[in-house]
Amino acid sequence: MTEDDFLDLSIADLDALAGLQDAMFTHLRESGEDRDSFFAWMRTMVSDLRLADSGAEDIDQFAYWFARQFWNAMPLASNGFRPMPLPPPRRGQPCPCGSGSLFEACCEPWVPQDELPENVMWPALVRSQPNEYWVAAARQGRLPPEGILHASTAFLEAGRYRAVADLIEPLLAPGRVIDEKLADAVGILCEAYDALNDTPQQKEELLHRLARDPGAAIRCAASQRLAAWLHDQGHRDRAWQAIEAAERDVPGEPMTAMIELTMLSAERRFDRVAERAVYWLGSVSRNPLGTEEALSVIRGFRDDPKRGRDEYYRLTLPDDVNEVLDWIDDHASRRRPTLRWRRYRNEEQDENLRGAHLPLVASKPRALARRWQRLSGVDKPFSTNLFSGNEEEVWEDIDAWLPWLEENPQALDDLSIVDDIVRLLAWVEPRLGVEDNRWTMALLGRAAATLAKGWPTTKAGTLPWVFEDNRPALRLLWLYIERIREDAPDRAERFARLYLRLNPNDNHGVRAPLVNHLLKTDRDADALAVAQRYPDDLHPELAYGRVLALYRLGRPDDAAAALVDARKYLPLVTDYLLRKSIETPALDEHVTVGGEDQAWLYRDDMREVWMATDGMRRWLKRQARED
Repeated sequence: MTEDDFLDLSIADLDALAGLQDAMFTHLRESGEDRDSFFAWMRTMVSDLRLADSGAEDIDQFAYWFARQFWNAMPLASNGFRPMPLPPPRRGQPCPCGSGSLFEACCEPWVPQDELPENVMWPALVRSQPNEYWVAAARQGRLPPEGILHASTAFLEAGRYRAVADLIEPLLAPGRVIDEKLADAVGILCEAYDALNDTPQQKEELLHRLARDPGAAIRCAASQRLAAWLHDQGHRDRAWQAIEAAERDVPGEPMTAMIELTMLSAERRFDRVAERAVYWLGSVSRNPLGTEEALSVIRGFRDDPKRGRDEYYRLTLPDDVNEVLDWIDDHASRRRPTLRWRRYRNEEQDENLRGAHLPLVASKPRALARRWQRLSGVDKPFSTNLFSGNEEEVWEDIDAWLPWLEENPQALDDLSIVDDIVRLLAWVEPRLGVEDNRWTMALLGRAAATLAKGWPTTKAGTLPWVFEDNRPALRLLWLYIERIREDAPDRAERFARLYLRLNPNDNHGVRAPLVNHLLKTDRDADALAVAQRYPDDLHPELAYGRVLALYRLGRPDDAAAALVDARKYLPLVTDYLLRKSIETPALDEHVTVGGEDQAWLYRDDMREVWMATDGMRRWLKRQARED
């Protein structure tokens, strides 16, 4: 027997031995954690499972060292959930395997020197007891901080989010002296709150309170999470105050570096990312927590901020998601297909379907799409919703579809399949952290270019949203436009015009940001032309964009009439435009028509354009008084 034989079984295949780990803890519980009983039981298991194929003596040797590896890493309830490792064997003493030979003449040549890490055993240990057991152990003080972190992490990975909250909340309760070793529990609890989707206020109150905790490590962890959360909510000034507080509390803390660099990336301040990465390399290297892995990630930000950001977020993703990203990296550059379309037979002479087309799919690609749908089970979203509702189940069943995907790179040539993959990535993106990651953008850019190349050449050719077969292409085009608007506005305009030509009903509201862009680039007549195509639209971008365009085109009377119409449904926008400063209202993924959030968002994007127009402020105030 060699050391490699042993390592192949006892370390590299731990995932395959998960069932054996579960059985270990069952035996330990039933035997009262008796060591001799455990070693004897493991001898039987090694033989029964045929983990060693050698003779009887080799099996005994293997079984002893195999059991010893696990025993030395085993958190024992009788020892405060800490291991009780056996002392290392010594030369000149009998080999502990029981052969009777000296250690150096027996097992020393092949026994592995590295011990199993303790955290290897915690997932199975947590599974061995009900949630209530761990909650009670923590509240009774029997579970050490590392045990709390391991148990809560195992709960989190298993999707037992309420159990995470039940375990950690009492330990971080008001008035309690919090062990600074529990700093990582702050982040774990926040991830559970995010998954529960019903605790935003509870999360905010927790973070604000812990950001004032006496313990510097607890304050730092809370400020880190608070900064990320505030930044996501659009409260950038407060987010930067929080991240600065985290750095003051624990200088050079690697997670503070990661959050700051990703915040800068989200603000598109990539030059600043590279500059700050240089600072953080020095600061983190002086912190005992500054691992080589953390420094490598920061170097990635320094060398290529966008790619460094993407690679950092890969570290937070499950392995199966990363396998999909690898597949995209490998195949997204394949040659684009040529799409074909068939004209819809508009027998009812429906004016809205004049020139309508549908995809013309050959039998082989159609079979490919059917096979994908059968394997993945992914549903299409309702109407313009981004998600169908079963994305999580599809990810959980990835073993059913990823091998097929890896064998069929031509799946990227089918826009319906690409639509599904993009949505699956979008479901992951709260953890991925950015919307314009390189994998999604590779798929969207390829789909948009394919569509631009192959759309119907008929002058009046359209792809109406009313036909479900057209929706994947239109949804991909809309997502691409949304994600390039800030960095490539001219390109976004070209594809927005393509979208409106293909789908004049504009179910995704592409027209709204397009009007803003045209006004920002002083193309008032073009902006007015787009707005006039949708006279009853309640987007402030169109209702108020029409006003601004008419005024700047020298038609103040028409602008005044348009303002009266706009104020009937969107009265707050006028006030928000006129005010020099205004507090940011509560924002989420939904926008209230006529609400403060809608008015604030329009003001945030367009007030500078309005106020830069000669005489606009006085004119707008006068019109508001007269209305």
